[in-house]
Amino acid sequence: LTEFEVSGWTQQAQSVGGDFHDWTVLPDGRLALAGGDAQGAPLQASLNAAAVQAALRAHTGYRHSASQLLSRLNDTLWQGSAGDQFASFGYGIVNPETGEIDLALAGTVAAFVIREESREIYAADGAPLGTGIEPPMKTLTLTLEPGECLVLLTNGVRAATDQAGLRIGEAVMAATLRRHWCEPADSLAGWVRPLLGRPGK
Repeated sequence: LTEFEVSGWTQQAQSVGGDFHDWTVLPDGRLALAGGDAQGAPLQASLNAAAVQAALRAHTGYRHSASQLLSRLNDTLWQGSAGDQFASFGYGIVNPETGEIDLALAGTVAAFVIREESREIYAADGAPLGTGIEPPMKTLTLTLEPGECLVLLTNGVRAATDQAGLRIGEAVMAATLRRHWCEPADSLAGWVRPLLGRPGK
């Protein structure tokens, strides 16, 4: 049995917004990790994010794969809205017995796997959930060894720019995290914040 540390950080661009993160232990003992970005004007995005999180909680009560969860969220948004609820979403299910992660990404989210000698970047750059009957998604099966970490990023972080207005990029963030790969999860989140020029919340 492998122990996992989890940490998350969300800061909206304005007083309200659509970014969110979540994690929970599923009924079968697996660990579920989620990060997303509901789209729209700030207030609408906030309402859409609440709807996605409520649907997420409703769908995690029974056994599922990561891709099945995203398909069900897509159905909820596609069928239950007036065509104005869209969300990019990343979802991973961790098996604590093996370190295996079932990962699915949709919209414009990205994931890093940080290892001692390498970094791997996986990005979804398709349509968000809620835009069609069959959502395009990237699905992966990964295995983490002790000390390695998985990082989920929403589009706001991926598109962040430095003080000169230049895009920071996933490679710079991943390289920064790799230099501190063996630190606790909360410390890793702390190394990303200065890159973005934002205080943590």
